Amino acid sequence: MALVEEHRASSPLLHVVDGRGAEGRIRRAERLRRDHGGHAIVLGGLDEECFCAGIGLHSIGSAPWRSIAMTVARACRGFDAAGGPMPVPTAWSNELGIELTRTCSRVILVADGPPPRATGGFSIDRAISDFGLPVRPGCLEVITPDGGLARAWARFGVADTRIVEPCGLPAAAHITTDRTSKTYIMLVPQEHVGQQAINLYRKVGLAHLGGADVQALLDPRDPGFATTNEYVVKVGIDDTFASLRRADPRPQIALVSCDSDVRNDERILDLTARGIGVFAFVPSSLVERSSPLPGIVLTPREDVNSGASELLEICLDPDRRTEFQMAARAFSATRAPRTWSSVMGVATCGRSTVGG
Repeated sequence: MALVEEHRASSPLLHVVDGRGAEGRIRRAERLRRDHGGHAIVLGGLDEECFCAGIGLHSIGSAPWRSIAMTVARACRGFDAAGGPMPVPTAWSNELGIELTRTCSRVILVADGPPPRATGGFSIDRAISDFGLPVRPGCLEVITPDGGLARAWARFGVADTRIVEPCGLPAAAHITTDRTSKTYIMLVPQEHVGQQAINLYRKVGLAHLGGADVQALLDPRDPGFATTNEYVVKVGIDDTFASLRRADPRPQIALVSCDSDVRNDERILDLTARGIGVFAFVPSSLVERSSPLPGIVLTPREDVNSGASELLEICLDPDRRTEFQMAARAFSATRAPRTWSSVMGVATCGRSTVGG
């Protein structure tokens, strides 16, 4: 029996957020919760809930993975019993969206990438069955940042797809104009692909060999952290590598590995909004059909030395580095958070398609 029924367009949203998720995703969920009313539940324990609170999310509690679907269903019943409108569960990760179909007859997913095993005929019915859940067709609606992902989810068999381009959320980072400062370079591999961390670091190593005063910063939770640290110690340049702190104010440039349109990549939007210039390492096919973007350098991932010479030039020229950062911030500012929130509110509370 479905525990969450069809909702009116005025229904509030119940955001279900992965406490281990990217800060930008968590902050977007909170922006939408604050602007349009609603509530939030964190997937994870107290540590994850505290982490989310530390970057601004106001939630009504947290729940472990094994009970997240039932927790959401009970929360919805509680609002209904109190005489309020039934909220719409809105999942902020692909796995959460599929899991919530266990108890909800309508789930909105703000997709964080393509569907699982998007090729080979894998479908939403198969995904739900693999979770050991009864198949409830027509319950999952997906919001994607671009048409390519929308088509992938449509082929996956979801009930509805809509396109809403994400915004950038400024974090008030300071852009230094100190000509003597070291250049701090943030490494952002694809999630769960540790080998790419060391591939990104080698660009920093080349800049170091070229005479630039640089230091790479990598999240210690990244699966490639230990391997990269072992490498820099082995070759005797460990002073060029350090741990990235949460809400770290140091990065001026980011090396980001991604597969999709950088204009709609949430990580890149978050970085540029902080005034961090981005070198995006993407498949060569994306470089060939893309036009130049302010504050973003597109380079083909297949070329191991791609972007190294331009990175060196920026690191050696403080004026150019500052100009690069200012251009990045200007790029992200073209996507206004309040406008995004307004469009996103229409997309989640209504059933009509919203163009990006």
